[in-house]
Amino acid sequence: MNYKQAWVIAVLNLKSFLFLVPPTPVNVVLRRNAANATNSMDISWSMQSKPYIVSSFNITLTSEHGLITSYPYSPDVFDAYIATTLTGLRSGESYTATVKSQSGMVFSPDSTTSNSTRLSK
Repeated sequence: MNYKQAWVIAVLNLKSFLFLVPPTPVNVVLRRNAANATNSMDISWSMQSKPYIVSSFNITLTSEHGLITSYPYSPDVFDAYIATTLTGLRSGESYTATVKSQSGMVFSPDSTTSNSTRLSK
């Protein structure tokens, strides 16, 4: 194999890597944040396929009135269990969430919808 053939194989491998659909997050759980139960929620999820290639996540939060807000999230450490806190929410509202992972420009399907959690007033 000469260097041109090796280069073509490397490019083809890179293309298949860039378009690989990342795994879908599972076990999405919403909880009121202990320190600020009126305006913040903790969200966590698991990634079952390891090793996985994920560059970031997109969290979609839906209020009981249908207001949808998306939060991009890139954790410092990509592990089997991931958690973060969502702030600036409306007190007394009930929310559900879905999460999808992103690898390059490719997104996983949405996770199943989380439990419904109501913030304190």
